[in-house]
Amino acid sequence: MQPKALRLLAGLLSLILFGACTASEEPDPLACDPDALAAALTQSLRARDSAGFEENFARSSSGQRLARQLFDNLTELNDVAVSVQPGGDKLKVTWSVDGSEHPSAHTIAPKLVNVGGRTLIMDLLDAENPPIWIYGRITVSNTKVGTLIASERVSDAQAKIWVARMAAAVVAIKKVKMGDLNAAWNQKLVVELPRDTREYQRLVNMDPAISSAATECEEGAVRIVVNPASLDVPDQVGEALMLHEAVHASTSSPCLDTGALWASEGLAEWVTTTAYKSVATSNRSIAETFIARHGMPESLPTDASFAGDKDDVAAAYALSQLAVQVAVDELGEEEALVMIGKLSRDKDALDAEQLSELTAWYLAELKKLAK
Repeated sequence: MQPKALRLLAGLLSLILFGACTASEEPDPLACDPDALAAALTQSLRARDSAGFEENFARSSSGQRLARQLFDNLTELNDVAVSVQPGGDKLKVTWSVDGSEHPSAHTIAPKLVNVGGRTLIMDLLDAENPPIWIYGRITVSNTKVGTLIASERVSDAQAKIWVARMAAAVVAIKKVKMGDLNAAWNQKLVVELPRDTREYQRLVNMDPAISSAATECEEGAVRIVVNPASLDVPDQVGEALMLHEAVHASTSSPCLDTGALWASEGLAEWVTTTAYKSVATSNRSIAETFIARHGMPESLPTDASFAGDKDDVAAAYALSQLAVQVAVDELGEEEALVMIGKLSRDKDALDAEQLSELTAWYLAELKKLAK
């Protein structure tokens, strides 16, 4: 059964299912008016008028309770606006936080009812790209290194730890020269800590059994979402996890990378090894085990190699990091990262000779592991 908060805000942000309302081009006293609803929601949020906001929801106790929860969450955010999408059958909510480089946007599906000539949100259905603030109460913490959005189940102590990990990641990334890849980065992160693994899966559309965290793109807005199962991992594990995802965030990887997945993931993993040598050691061991079990690879990691079981995915990350490392060893850090950056954006960025040379370096390095 869906969380009630999801059903409520899913209506606030997306496809409007008219439910009890009629849809007609002719004047109809029972027709819904999504434009008026969107305007009223936006106005009451900007005025921080909780009573006015609640008037846009069904008068049931559950409807009003959910309206209050939604109001509390949305007023924690910046520049919230509700609008009607072209065609009149969708509502969109845009919002940002202090750490944002771009506003986020979500669409969610409500059922509406006409009561006394006014359009009210009666219920919320599911959403394709739900935001964290539809599931339950959130706390927004703005810091010098970005914004942490935490669910009500995250303790103050846990939140403090993850803010510290955000800060460590920002410092580590500043030490690496990635050139144009992250030149536009505002040197801040937006990190979300959802309530449970089910919510995490809905937010990032990834299996929480094999994904510890993910970096997502929403119309140009980038945010890191941490699997709640990883909230209490040891410090160095959590720091390395945050740094890997922060590399993706700093380069807008989920928004801009359409090239070789190994280059995107290898870069993030390689930067992580520059700060945490234990990650390099672990990756080397994982690669050795993979080669012993499956034999020598014949090419650089494929995109498909990141979609296997947990061990295969771990090997794909490890092998990708080794591919970036050998490029750095052969070309030097600056030239190598320019090349890896190009490959992450466009898999055809290198000509056949360059790609063949890179592959040869990579396979030669793996042969050393096989001995």
